Amino acid sequence: MEGHSDPNVSVGERLREIGKKLNVSRIEAGAVRSDGFLKRMPDGSYAVYYSCDCSLAKRRFTVAHELAHLVLEKFHKHVGPENPDSRADGHHPAVERAVDQIAAELLMPESLVVGLMTVQCQIQREQSDLGMVQKREVVQVVGDKLGVSEYALVLRLLELPTLLSVLLRIRWKKNKGLDRASYFPIKFSEHSYLRIVDFPVPDVSNIEEEDGWEHQVQVQTKWGLRVIHCHGWRRHASCTEPGAVESWILGWTWNAFPLPAWDDSEHKGGTPNVIRVREFEESLARAEKGAKRRR
Repeated sequence: MEGHSDPNVSVGERLREIGKKLNVSRIEAGAVRSDGFLKRMPDGSYAVYYSCDCSLAKRRFTVAHELAHLVLEKFHKHVGPENPDSRADGHHPAVERAVDQIAAELLMPESLVVGLMTVQCQIQREQSDLGMVQKREVVQVVGDKLGVSEYALVLRLLELPTLLSVLLRIRWKKNKGLDRASYFPIKFSEHSYLRIVDFPVPDVSNIEEEDGWEHQVQVQTKWGLRVIHCHGWRRHASCTEPGAVESWILGWTWNAFPLPAWDDSEHKGGTPNVIRVREFEESLARAEKGAKRRR
């Protein structure tokens, strides 16, 4: 939707402005048995209710999620005429995935995220004697400005065509150390040609550190070989398992050549396999055509 990318407009104002365009007359607390829900009002408008038992970032995503149902409704009818409660009706998982995707775009429009990322990376480069960008500091500042959680922003970075991002998550327990750590599959941008060439297993001593340690990852892009300077940090695990923590290793490079001044990755030259790049781009085009036909 247009008009939700101004960095000078607060998150709440942006969501309310989007709501007005979707015939939402009120956004307020009121959900008890769920994170949030939609309700059709007697005058035909909608109300969005959220739970006060969630964090502020979670409330914002819940509101965006409910608004996203109304965006999707314009293309795919799924909101009931009498009881449009988007959670209680148990929509198909594909619908919920699409709604979450739209919600992320409403909260974190590409132009706004990229603009904030550019500014923060430039500041980091200028302040560092080595020209390095501390990835978590960038994520924290940009996340605060967008009003979203660290988790939501990192997932969004993996989707943005402007960036080529990589993420490794390691879950472990403080009282058991790393002997039984769970290594999640490496996530990386799938919108453009990107292949992991070398992602070394992180050193145990680094994982046990709290924040800021560097981890280099070599990737193959359509521009050639690059070294991404990732950074690792410890955070609460996204589960309810007692004592569980996670170490995240995140990095990115700009999907461009030559590298912009605010990118701290290293271009190592070389040329990618042209045939594989072409095959990837053709398969992506076929998938997009298939998705349009299904819509």
